[in-house]
Amino acid sequence: MLTKSVIAAATIIGVVLMPGQAGARGLGLTPSHVYALWVNINDSLLVIARVVSDDVSWRDTLSSMSPMKYEGKRPSDVLDRVGRLHVMIERLGPSAQLAGHPLEVELHDVENDLATPGDVFVSSGHILDRLVSWLIRNTGPEQRVSGSYTRRTFRGKTPSDIFGLVGLADRRLEMILSKLGT
Repeated sequence: MLTKSVIAAATIIGVVLMPGQAGARGLGLTPSHVYALWVNINDSLLVIARVVSDDVSWRDTLSSMSPMKYEGKRPSDVLDRVGRLHVMIERLGPSAQLAGHPLEVELHDVENDLATPGDVFVSSGHILDRLVSWLIRNTGPEQRVSGSYTRRTFRGKTPSDIFGLVGLADRRLEMILSKLGT
């Protein structure tokens, strides 16, 4: 069952990826929008942790982790770090992959370092979709996933703030994969 939030997220990603719409890539997205998406990704990892293990102490450790502080990061730095998570998510297994979606999305001009918050948002959206896909395929219908697409509002966030949240997700995912033995 698709919620309005899921449909809205898919629509945004679809519009950004449409051929011939390169000018629409940014869609007015700011680092604050991307930051909100990474809050959802980190929350989804905590839900996955509950599915993976009944070990309350281990789950509390994941939950109590916080992002590290960084300065001077650019969208291209964040996008590179997001790429690492795309590779790590592959280790969750085929259940984490959505049919018809490439594993890595590179929309920015790497040579000229022209990544935008929109580029980071789209690539990050693929990560969130893969995590939700994993939840759907590895739990019963009682597991709600619509919370993974919660609309959040932040202001004044920077690529450095996002970089910290991506790093937090990286650490959490590494612990989850370790718990799964992969």
